[in-house]
Amino acid sequence: MRLPILLAALPALLAAQEPLTLQDAIAAALHEQPRLKAAEEGLKAAEARAEGIALNRVGRFETTYLYTPSQKPLEILFPGVPPLIPPAAFEVKSLQKHSFQATFSQPLWTWGALGKQTSAARKDRDATRSGLDRTRQQTA
Repeated sequence: MRLPILLAALPALLAAQEPLTLQDAIAAALHEQPRLKAAEEGLKAAEARAEGIALNRVGRFETTYLYTPSQKPLEILFPGVPPLIPPAAFEVKSLQKHSFQATFSQPLWTWGALGKQTSAARKDRDATRSGLDRTRQQTA
């Protein structure tokens, strides 16, 4: 297990002017280990998910905005139904160019679903943290 670490630290060993200790070689190998970096990013993602789920209790605020550009009026020609309805023509214009909507929703009672989601996210975060520790131990 030590051989891959030393091989990973070989560029640092060759570039170093002074002798490199075993601890320095292990630290350099751990710093550049892709599996370890992936595990650290996984932990960051799990922490972000746990924080986002914990914020579900606060409620949700959503906004939408719609812009309709100016358009040429649409002219509708109706030939009519002789002799009862005479022919007619009318224009359809776009009256609203901007539309903004804001919505806030607050859960009042979820039958424990929010608490279970929060608990599951915390357990996922803890499991990911344990996986990171295990990866560090396997690498070193």
